[in-house]
Amino acid sequence: MKNRGLTIFGVTTAVLFVLCLLAGIGYWLSEEELPVNPVMVMIGLSLSYLVVSWRFWDPISADQIGVRSVLGKPYDTVTAGPPFAPLGVVDIDVYPTATQQREFPAEPGKVYFPTEGESDTPPTGSGLVRPLRITFANKRLSKEKALVVFGEDYKFTLNHREHIFDHGDVDDADGLSNARVTAVVFHICRFRIFDPIQFTISVPPSSETGNRIDEAFRQMEDEQAVALTAILSQMTVAQAILNIGWINAVLFRKVCRRIGAPHTTITGSTGAIEEAGHSAKWGIDLEGTAVKPFEFNRSLNKDITGVAQATFNAVSTIRTAEAAKKAAILAGQAASQAAKDLEQGTLEGRAAGLAKVGETLEKESGREALAAEVARSLGASGNTIVVGTDGVKELIGLVKAVKKTTN
Repeated sequence: MKNRGLTIFGVTTAVLFVLCLLAGIGYWLSEEELPVNPVMVMIGLSLSYLVVSWRFWDPISADQIGVRSVLGKPYDTVTAGPPFAPLGVVDIDVYPTATQQREFPAEPGKVYFPTEGESDTPPTGSGLVRPLRITFANKRLSKEKALVVFGEDYKFTLNHREHIFDHGDVDDADGLSNARVTAVVFHICRFRIFDPIQFTISVPPSSETGNRIDEAFRQMEDEQAVALTAILSQMTVAQAILNIGWINAVLFRKVCRRIGAPHTTITGSTGAIEEAGHSAKWGIDLEGTAVKPFEFNRSLNKDITGVAQATFNAVSTIRTAEAAKKAAILAGQAASQAAKDLEQGTLEGRAAGLAKVGETLEKESGREALAAEVARSLGASGNTIVVGTDGVKELIGLVKAVKKTTN
């Protein structure tokens, strides 16, 4: 809605003029002498009222937009600068134009974390809030049960992307898929006001702070906390981590329903495209919702880390043993092959030598040379054997026999 400051200024001036005129008529009709001219007093008061109605002491900054309400009814919007708002008649509600984000239940520094054995209730006057603790299941949620529990949220399309709950078939070995774990859950929400007048009409002031943005975030927080408790308590931590994207999309749909926004991109009756999260009812655009990484206590983190380290060490030991086993097998196979190759080479060498001897014995000169070599070897052995011509012939016959055998 356009700025109608000039209209309000004109109406205010006209009213003040009428009041001054009535004061003048009363003074003119009065028969008594007054020490002060009421007309001048009225004119002075009217001018002063007009000046202070510009609210120079509380201007609207460049990153804000104001809603001017006349007698409690939103009238128009006000941009940067000192707004004209007659005192007692016009109120100004100021909103940021940028996207607003908030973390729930609060920023980590404002959440009360008691020591072991203490209550989660923060001390009075500390300004801290209770943490959101959720206990996960100790058994993975099956596909069949998930269809019953989540209904239409099991599988849906958001922003042209299909989101499907992943029940997970393989259990992890780190204790996060078979243990009932309690974790602190933080979640966030972002929105931007595009119609401040509608936002002023639809969202009441917070009962604690009087701020409408605080009230909007409070309602969104409640919606997300209920959804997270219902979802996460049905699955294990490992399964929840596996479905973070799906969980964020479900949270977005839940908040969309709460603020009266379409939770998917649709085409209206007029042909206009309505984007997911665009709430004409609240005058805001929901830009995102998400759950942050789960916070475990130190003892649980240490246990989980210990299990993971033990698993790693076990796997490392097994792999080292397997590597040593393979190395030993390969070394044995190499030695065996080397011995086999040596023996084969030796046999092949002997066969070749005997074949050569046979060829030599076929010649007279060769037979004489062999007889001489045999005699020399026998003599060198220290056992002298003397044979005659017939003996040598018998030895030669023996060598021929060997040659035939090798052939």
